[in-house]
Amino acid sequence: MSDSRFLASAESSVVTVLHAQHDRVRELLAEVRGTEGEPRRQAFEALRELLAAHETAEEIVLRPVSVQVMSREVTVARNREEREIVRLLADLEGFDAADAEFAERFVPFERAVVEHLSLEETEEFPVIEAQIDLHESGVMGRWIERATALGPSHPHPATVGSPFAQRVVAPFAALLDHARDLFDGSRPGGTGD
Repeated sequence: MSDSRFLASAESSVVTVLHAQHDRVRELLAEVRGTEGEPRRQAFEALRELLAAHETAEEIVLRPVSVQVMSREVTVARNREEREIVRLLADLEGFDAADAEFAERFVPFERAVVEHLSLEETEEFPVIEAQIDLHESGVMGRWIERATALGPSHPHPATVGSPFAQRVVAPFAALLDHARDLFDGSRPGGTGD
């Protein structure tokens, strides 16, 4: 992933890294909502890439720890929200970001993302922060950054909610996604013109 603005410093806790990514997601949501045409298309591509990789990273790194230190209901709820977000994101990929129908469908997607981020920040992150030591938190933060940087750039709804499926499928999906992005950007009419 070429956008490093959401990455935190090497000593950052996992919660600091995730907050930085959440802040970047919110910035990109506002860009998509507040622009039209090609700027909207570019902002949506950046948002799609970040969300796909971010959710994969959370599944692989954060959720296994959350399951150990939190109630099952909270982790099930976060996974359900993520499934819906990934489904809505995959649906949005089928529309041209410059079209009015995209803008209409973006509204419930944005609402779901903002609500999910807020619930993670209020229900999940404080418990994680209280239950793991600083060293482990720093290690997890670095793993989140790595998993995000190497993660898929498109949503893969079939793997959401399963850290095992994410670990097995995500590396192959990421390779295919990045190849697809390169191909789409280099063909006539693609973003690489």
